Amino acid sequence: MIIRDNNPVGSAALHVFCRFLASLFVLSMRVLPIIAMFFLFATSPALAQSPVLTLDGPRAPETLQGHIDSFLDPSGAMQTAEILALPEDAFSPVITAAPDFGYTDSTIWLRIAVRNVTSDVVSWRLHFRENFKQLLAVHVVDARGVSKTTYDVGPGDPFHKRPIAYPEMVAPLQLRPDETATILIEYWSEGSSHLAFGFETETSFAASAASRSAKNFLYYGMMIIPLLLAALALVIYRHPVFAAYIGSWLAALLFVMHSDGVTFQYFWPNAPDWNSFASIPLGAGVIILSPNFARVFLNTKVNHPIIDKLLWAVMGLASAMVVSSAFLDNQTLKKLLVLLSLVSVGMCAFSGFVAALTRFKEVRFFVLAWLGFLFAASIMSLRHWLGIEISQDFQNDVIRSVMVVDATLMGLSIADRYNQLRLSRQAAIARRYEEENRNLKLLARLSDLERRFAQESEQLKSRDVASANTLHDLQQPLAALRLNVRALSGPAEQSPSAVADMEASFTYIEGLMNAASRQRENEVTLNASAPELAEQERGATYGLRKVTDGVVQMFLPDAAARGLELCYVPSHHDTKVQPMQAMRILSNLLSNAIKYTDTGRILFCVRKRGETLRVEIHDTGKGLTRAEFLKAKERSTRLFETAEGKHGEGLGLAIVDELARATGYEVDLLCERASGLSLGVSFPIAQD
Repeated sequence: MIIRDNNPVGSAALHVFCRFLASLFVLSMRVLPIIAMFFLFATSPALAQSPVLTLDGPRAPETLQGHIDSFLDPSGAMQTAEILALPEDAFSPVITAAPDFGYTDSTIWLRIAVRNVTSDVVSWRLHFRENFKQLLAVHVVDARGVSKTTYDVGPGDPFHKRPIAYPEMVAPLQLRPDETATILIEYWSEGSSHLAFGFETETSFAASAASRSAKNFLYYGMMIIPLLLAALALVIYRHPVFAAYIGSWLAALLFVMHSDGVTFQYFWPNAPDWNSFASIPLGAGVIILSPNFARVFLNTKVNHPIIDKLLWAVMGLASAMVVSSAFLDNQTLKKLLVLLSLVSVGMCAFSGFVAALTRFKEVRFFVLAWLGFLFAASIMSLRHWLGIEISQDFQNDVIRSVMVVDATLMGLSIADRYNQLRLSRQAAIARRYEEENRNLKLLARLSDLERRFAQESEQLKSRDVASANTLHDLQQPLAALRLNVRALSGPAEQSPSAVADMEASFTYIEGLMNAASRQRENEVTLNASAPELAEQERGATYGLRKVTDGVVQMFLPDAAARGLELCYVPSHHDTKVQPMQAMRILSNLLSNAIKYTDTGRILFCVRKRGETLRVEIHDTGKGLTRAEFLKAKERSTRLFETAEGKHGEGLGLAIVDELARATGYEVDLLCERASGLSLGVSFPIAQD
C-alpha cells in the first residue's frame, strides 16, 4: 500500500522537527562530556589555578612569581583535607615577587603546581629563605589527590625535628621524572609573613649550603677579630669606650646570627620558645647598646647634653618595649622594634653630625660608619613597614657588608680619636711647659718684690706721709698678687686675659716699689702736686677698662679666700686714665670692701654718667653716713674692725682722697645705707 501525504505543509514541519532532534542529540553528545568534566572538577580537590612550574633544575625564588596561589585562614584551625576541598576561587594568585601578607595572625596556605621534567633527578629540596617560623608544614599532593607531609615543625619543636639540619628551613621532596604534583605550604609567623622559597636539587642544595655556611662563618670571623682587639684594648687601657664598642657589636653579631638561624642550630637548639622570642631582646639590645656606644664615644653628657638625653630616651623606650612583651602582642612589638631601630641608628648618626661640626677629625670615621648603618636600617624599614619588595638575601647581604665595614670604621674611629687625643696631650704638655716656665718667672718676680718690700718697709717706716702711703698701698696688692700666683701654679689652665692681668698687677706693684725707691734715694715725694704727678706719668696713659680688669683680677683670689662673691660688670665705654694713680685708688677701695665685709657679695661695676665714667663699688658690709665718710677720709681714722676682728690702719680712704684730688678724679659716697657701703670714683671722659 502506498500512502501519500496529502498535506505538504505538515510533512515539511515534521521533517524540520526531526532534523532539530537530530541536531540536539549531536550537540548534547558534545556538551555532556564538558558538563561531566565541570562537575568532576567542581567536586575534586582544589588543585592549581596558576600555571604549572616546570622543574628542569634549581629554581630561584624570583622565578616562581606568577605560579603561586594563596589562601588565608583567620581561624588557623583548617586541616589539609579541608583546604583540598575548597572551591577553586577560594585561592588568589600571589602577584608579588615573594609571598608577603604583612604582619597577620592568620594561618597562610600557599599552593604551587610543579612538574619534574628532568630524566634522572628524583630528590628535590624546597628551600625557604627564612630561619624560623612558628609553624611551617609542607604537603605534597600527587595526581591522584593523595597528600603526603614532608615537613611539619611547630612552635614547640626543637631544632632536631627539622628533617634537614640547616639554619634555614628546608623540606625534602621526592618527584619522579615527568611527575606532576601540587605542593601546599602551611605557615604562621609571629613576625613578618614574608616567605621567599625556591627549588633545589639535592646536589645543588649541598653546594649552595656549603657556600652559604662558609660565607656566614667568614663574616662571623671578620666580626669577631675587631671584638677581640677591642677586648685586648679594654684590658690594656681600661677605657669604657672599648667596653661600649664590644657590647654594641656583640649584640649586632648575635642578632645577625639569630637572623641566619645559627643561634637556634648551635646555641639553644632545644629552646624553640626562646628562639621565637629571642629576636625581641636581641633587637632591643642592638637598639640600646648602639646609642650607648655613641654616648661614650662622643662624651655627649659633657659635650652635647641635649643629645645625651635623646639617646637615653631611645634606650629607655627600647627597654620598656622588652618589658612590655610580657603582656603585649609580640608580633606588634617586632614590627615596632624595626621602626625603633631606624630611629636609634638615625640618632647615632645625628649625634655624630653634631659632634663633627666642632671636632670633625675626631669623629669622621664614626659618622661614616653610622651612615652605613642608617642605609641598612632604612632597607629593613622599607620592607617591613612600607611593604616594598626587597629580597631577604639582599637585605642580609647588605646588613653583613655594612657591619663588616662599619666594625672596621668604628675601630678606626676609636684609633683616630686616641691619636687626636695624643696630639692634644702633646700640645697640652707643651703649653703646660710654657706655663711652668712663666710661673717660675712670676714666682721669681714675686720673691723679689717681697724681698724689696721688706727692705723698703724698714727704710720707710720712719719717713713722711708719702712713705706711709706707699707702704699701705703695697701691702694688700702684694698679698692679693701672692694668691694669684699660687692660682696660676695650679692644675687649671689660665686664660690669656688672666695672664695679661697678672702682668698688669706686677707692673703696678713694681711701679710702686720703684717709686718708693726713687723717693728714698732722691727725696721725691709721691704726694707731689697734680702737675708733678702728671709729669711723672706723661705718656703713660691706659684705658680705664684695662685698669679695672687688672684690679679685679688682682683681688679675685682674696675675695674667694674670704668666701665673698666678687661680681664685675664692666662698661663698653672707655677713657684714658693715669694708670698708677687710678689703680692705687681702685685697689684701696676694693681692698677696704673685701676687708670690712664679713659675708655676702661685692659689686664692682663701671657706668657712664654724663661726661664721666664712674667706677662703683657696692658691698654688704657695714654702712657709712656722710659724716662718717668725711671723717674716714682723715688720716689714721679707724671706724670699724676688719672681718677678722682687727682694726685697720685708717689710711685707705685718706690715700684715695689725696690721690683723687691730686689727679682731678672725684671720690664720693653714692648713698647712705644702714647695711653696706656704696662708693664711686668718677673719671672724666677724654675728648678726642
